[in-house]
Amino acid sequence: MTAEQQRQFEEIQKLPFHKKVAVNPKTVNNHIEKLLDELNVDFEPEIIPVRVESDAKPKSCYYNVENKITRDGGKIFYGWVIWQSNYLCEAEHHAVWENKEGELVCITPRDVHYNEIMFVPDNDRTYNGVSISNVVLNISGNTIIDDFIKIRYLVCKLYEFGRRKNVDSVIVPKCVSDAITECDIASGALEVFFLLGNKPVSPCYCRSSKSYRQCHGKDIDTKLAHCLNAVKQIIAEHS
Repeated sequence: MTAEQQRQFEEIQKLPFHKKVAVNPKTVNNHIEKLLDELNVDFEPEIIPVRVESDAKPKSCYYNVENKITRDGGKIFYGWVIWQSNYLCEAEHHAVWENKEGELVCITPRDVHYNEIMFVPDNDRTYNGVSISNVVLNISGNTIIDDFIKIRYLVCKLYEFGRRKNVDSVIVPKCVSDAITECDIASGALEVFFLLGNKPVSPCYCRSSKSYRQCHGKDIDTKLAHCLNAVKQIIAEHS
C-alpha cells in the first residue's frame, strides 16, 4: 500500500457512514422489480422470520444451515436476501433453513439484527464452495456508483481464485490478496466520494487537478480488466 493509499484508507475510516446503511424492505417497489428481472427467478419475494441459532456465525449461512440440519433435520433452501439503500438495490446470495413444516427461517446473525428479511427463493443457484456475486443495481442516478459496483464485482471474481480454509476464512494467493486490497481502497474512496455529494465532473478524490471522469474514472473498464488479467497471468506462471 502506498503512502497516498494509506492516507485515503485512514480518511475513509474516520468518516460517518450513516447515510449508506442498507435496509431490508418489506414491500416490492420499482427498484426491486428491476432487480428481480436481473435475477430471473421463478419465485416471488417473501418475508421470512429471523431466528438466530446460538452457534451460528455471521457470513456463514451455508455452514450454519448445514449444522442446523445435522442437529434438527429439515432442508437447506437457497435464494437471495434483498437490501436497499439510498443508492443501491442489492440481492445477496443466502441460505436459510426449511423446517419440517415447510417454513423458511433465517438462522444467521448479522451486525444489525432484523426480525425478518425479504427473501427470494432460488434453488437453481446453489453454493459449492465458490463465492457467488451479489446482483447490484445503481438507483442513485450517479454514474460514480456504476464504477463502484464494477470494482466490487471484480473483488468477487478475485475471490474465486481462493479456497476456503474453514468456515471463517478463505485463502487466496498473495497477488490476489494485493489486488483485493487495492480494490477495497478504491471502492471505499469512491463510495465516500459519492456520499460527500460529488459527481463525475467533480475534482477527483485523489486531489489531482483533474475531474474524476478524467482521472481515476477514466477507462475504468480497461483498468479493471488489466488487473484481472495480471492476476491470472501471475497465477498461471506459478501453477
